[in-house]
Amino acid sequence: MYFRKICTGLLFLLLSFTVSGKAPKYVFYFIGDGMGFNHITATSLYQSADVSDLTDKLLFPHFPVTGIVKTRSASHYITDSSAGGTALASGYKANNKAVGLNAKNEPVYSIIHKAKTNKWMTGVITSTSVDDATPSSFYAHADSRGMYYEIGVQAAKSAVNFLGGAGFKSYTNPQNPNDPHLLDVLSANGYEVYKGLNQYKNEKKYNQPVVLIPDRSYPGTALPYAIDRSPEDLTLEQLTTSAIDYFKTNKASRFMLVVEGGRIDHGSHPNDGATVIKEMIDMDKCIQLAYDFYLQHPKETLIILTSDHETGGLALGTVGSNLHLQSLDKQKASLGKLSGLINDLHSRYPEGVLWEHVVTLLEDNMGFWKEIKISKRDEARLKVCYEETFVTKTAKKIVTTYSVDEPLAMLAIEIINKHANIGWTTKNHSGASVPVFAIGVGSEMFSGMMENTDVPKRLEKICRMK
Repeated sequence: MYFRKICTGLLFLLLSFTVSGKAPKYVFYFIGDGMGFNHITATSLYQSADVSDLTDKLLFPHFPVTGIVKTRSASHYITDSSAGGTALASGYKANNKAVGLNAKNEPVYSIIHKAKTNKWMTGVITSTSVDDATPSSFYAHADSRGMYYEIGVQAAKSAVNFLGGAGFKSYTNPQNPNDPHLLDVLSANGYEVYKGLNQYKNEKKYNQPVVLIPDRSYPGTALPYAIDRSPEDLTLEQLTTSAIDYFKTNKASRFMLVVEGGRIDHGSHPNDGATVIKEMIDMDKCIQLAYDFYLQHPKETLIILTSDHETGGLALGTVGSNLHLQSLDKQKASLGKLSGLINDLHSRYPEGVLWEHVVTLLEDNMGFWKEIKISKRDEARLKVCYEETFVTKTAKKIVTTYSVDEPLAMLAIEIINKHANIGWTTKNHSGASVPVFAIGVGSEMFSGMMENTDVPKRLEKICRMK
């Protein structure tokens, strides 16, 4: 296990507070998109051996400073990612759907922009697309988060030293096909675009801005979920390692790296508990990399982790007083992948999909019947859904924010969530406050209750930005 037993909270406090008079040289700014308090608690309990195991195996909850962040936007009590990202990036409340604009729709500048003007090296990486709402809040200004080509062009002109993610959603301008291809725009602005980790390792050039994206396209322009990942897939952990290596090799005297765990949100929208927990663990691995760097530079480094909003209204305990989170380990595929496997049954069995075929699929991918007891009521529900999908063919696919899924897959996820005794109140964002964790130089500034706009304002003050 990558997790390293770390010092006591008291020692952490001493390390953080004794250096508080100095400005940090190295800042890691993590954003768990959609991450709420119960996402963290669920992951911690999932990793526990039993109810008596009080050891938190996640790294970041051990950080000495914690706070609470309020998340409302300028226009809504429940923020979207663009307004939440803008607040965390610039210190200004924004209207939902707007990127890098204040409540009056005026451009505002992010902490990354200010770091650049103060001669810091900068990076923005994500497990979603580089032009997605949260990462783009750090370098772009747009009336709508959906203006992907325009946002991509602004990325090319941003001078951010290291950009990384699952690619860009729009490489051409749908409004004007004669506009240049985004890769050409990036190249014209001095960016070296690397497709895949191998190309980056073998051909990397330093002293020029870098874009690191996969060597293949992914559905939704997002890196595969950790639960679905194959060995050749690019990961957020690899992007984080590559960015740190880039800064080291370029002998950066100061750097600021924004890292977004964007797929926590994607898994939370359709209420896919097992997938979300694996994404939380995956992001914690990236934080471990930053913490390893911190251990080498404890008097010069600051690490912050927060969230733009909570997604799903996750609840721990719907019936009784016990949780069975380890049962989620029996789930071997995300909702999206499971939905694809169910859909593939049509072509695998053109003569007709039998109930037994569905049973085998759910045994193999969800542990149903073999490892997880399925009640007669739930089996009857699964059979009805099977008949609507494959016999009468009256089932309608279920649409959530980032996916379109088979009802049978959605029902299977609902059943395993129920077995784990977790529930969800929404398939959208909630208005809940979210946590902030910090360690290092100036970390004490992130204690207590604050608005999301306070996070970058305090960071700017700590870093003594001009």
